[in-house]
Amino acid sequence: MTSEKKKEEELKAADPMNSPKLEPVLLDKVYSYLKERKKASPPQIARDLNLKVSMVMEILKELKRRDKVTIIHE
Repeated sequence: MTSEKKKEEELKAADPMNSPKLEPVLLDKVYSYLKERKKASPPQIARDLNLKVSMVMEILKELKRRDKVTIIHE
């Protein structure tokens, strides 16, 4: 089993409500984007990464749940 597949299985085991539509590659893509920019709005992330805003919102919620990002409301 690859390490990425193993991580995915561990996440599913830890949280059965973990959404299957949030592929690890998308989580990594948004996280990397935010690491570079430090701060960005969901519409800006969606535009720059060619994703739907609703998908970005779900990804941000998951990243927040994992303590990877902080959501700032301005």
